[in-house]
Amino acid sequence: MRKGMNRRTVVGGLAASLSAACLPRRACRAAGAGTRLILLGTGGGPRPRASSSAPAQVIVTNDASYVVDCGDGVARQLVLAGVPLPGVDRLVARVPNASTLKKRILSHHTTAEDAGRVASAAGVKQLVLSHLVPPDDPQITEEQWLAAARQHFSGPVILGKDLLEVPPI
Repeated sequence: MRKGMNRRTVVGGLAASLSAACLPRRACRAAGAGTRLILLGTGGGPRPRASSSAPAQVIVTNDASYVVDCGDGVARQLVLAGVPLPGVDRLVARVPNASTLKKRILSHHTTAEDAGRVASAAGVKQLVLSHLVPPDDPQITEEQWLAAARQHFSGPVILGKDLLEVPPI
């Protein structure tokens, strides 16, 4: 890796790229008008909760479905989103070491502010915040998530909700 880059920077950049729907306009055109991003679950961390499902997204393009970050309950969320399970072609998932899970969760997640910074540097058109950590802290409002991202990103910012289909730009 280049000097100044580490695993967190690379993982954060990749996560922001997926979460931000960072496809340039030409890539969106190449993928076809039928490309969809659906946030299946937006709550970060392994603990079950009533307010949001475990993190997962599905990208549907050209009749193929690609599930990214397959959290618990993803099959149910796919059904609720109207994505047929036999149509899922690829699965991208992380498997953490359970003994260091809390430490890894806190150290391997990009802040909303950093996501805004990465999205701005990448020149994306729209930023979608998903896989929120902490996912259900009543002290953190929706506006705080959005304001943190907007510190460095001037485009539209969407705060992800379970089963939200992100509108194309």
